[in-house]
Amino acid sequence: TFNFTEAAQQAEQVGAALRVSDMTQALTLSAELVANETRLTESVKAADGFAKAHQGATQHLVKLIKSKIL
Repeated sequence: TFNFTEAAQQAEQVGAALRVSDMTQALTLSAELVANETRLTESVKAADGFAKAHQGATQHLVKLIKSKIL
């Protein structure tokens, strides 16, 4: 089963996601990322890598469901 909490934690661990506690912190962090090109680039690369590593999960799940139904 898909566990969003686990996926979010994994994304955070590899730098593909950042956790904030409220909107003020989100805006502050966003401004910091925009001001720091190196950190922003690293975050983008991490997010891209995370997305690519998990690409195809939906298609795999659909195939699995079809195999059980049909």
